[in-house]
Amino acid sequence: MIALISVGYTFGQGDSVMRNKNGYPVLPAKGDIAVGMSMTPFFGYFGNFFHGNNPTGPLNAQFLTNSFQPGALFFKYFYTNNLALRASFEFTSTTTTNSAYVQDDAAVLIDPLSNAKVTDIQYNKNRSYVFGVGFEKRRGSTRLQGVYGADFLFYYQNNKQSYKYGNPMSAANPSPTTTNFGTNLYNGGRILHDYNGEQYGIGANVFVGVEYFVLPKISIGAEAAYGFMLAKSGQEKFDYEYWNVDHQEMVVAENPGDVARAIGTANPSADFFIMFHF
Repeated sequence: MIALISVGYTFGQGDSVMRNKNGYPVLPAKGDIAVGMSMTPFFGYFGNFFHGNNPTGPLNAQFLTNSFQPGALFFKYFYTNNLALRASFEFTSTTTTNSAYVQDDAAVLIDPLSNAKVTDIQYNKNRSYVFGVGFEKRRGSTRLQGVYGADFLFYYQNNKQSYKYGNPMSAANPSPTTTNFGTNLYNGGRILHDYNGEQYGIGANVFVGVEYFVLPKISIGAEAAYGFMLAKSGQEKFDYEYWNVDHQEMVVAENPGDVARAIGTANPSADFFIMFHF
C-alpha cells in the first residue's frame, strides 16, 4: 500500500527540505502541529469486506500514550524539526438507564386482579479520563523516520449504579415486588446505590517506533515501549434497604481498595496509527 501511494513523488533538488514533485514539504517542520488516531477501526472496516458476518478483530495493541484505556486522540507539537512534544487525551462518559415494569403491589392489594404496573429503574454511570504528556526525538531525512522518547500518563475512572423502585418498602409490604437487574438484590434487601470505587493511575514508559510519510505531512507508523504503571482503586461500597421487624434500615457495606503494579513491554504487537501534520 505504501509503495503504491508513494509512486509519482520525487524529492526537490538542491533543497535541504524534502518536497514532492509539486513543491510541497513532505516532512514535519518546526512549529507544526500533528493530530493522530489509531488505524485499527479502518483495518477492521475494510477487512470485513472480504467475509460474511464474521467480523475482523482489532489489532491487539493500543497507541503508546494510552496504556490505560483504548480510544485516545493524540497530538504533537514540533518544537524543532526533530523534537516534538506529545500529548494524548481521552474522556469517556456513559450513562445508561434500564427500566422494567413490575406489578403495582398497592393496586393488587386492593384488587387482586389488577394489572397495574409501576417502574423500577437502574442508572449506570461511568467516567474515565486519560491524559499523557511526553517528548520524542526523530531521526532520518527520508520518508521513513525513526522516533524514540518517553511518555508520562495519568488516569482516573469512577463507576456507580443507582436504583429507583416503584414499590416502596413498608410494614404493609416488607418484601415489595422488585426487578432483579442482576446485582441489586442483596441479603434479603435491595441496593439503592452501588459505588465501585474510584480508580487512579500513573505510568511512565520509554518507546521506540517508526513513521512513514505516505503523502506530504501524512504519516502512518507504529511504536513499542517498556513502561511502568501504578493503579489504585478506592473503597467499594454500597447501601441497601431492608425491613427489620417494624422499621426500615439502611446499611452500608464496604470493601477495601486495591493496588496494582505492572512493568513490562507495551504494544508487543504494536498498533498502526495515522498522523496529520499542519
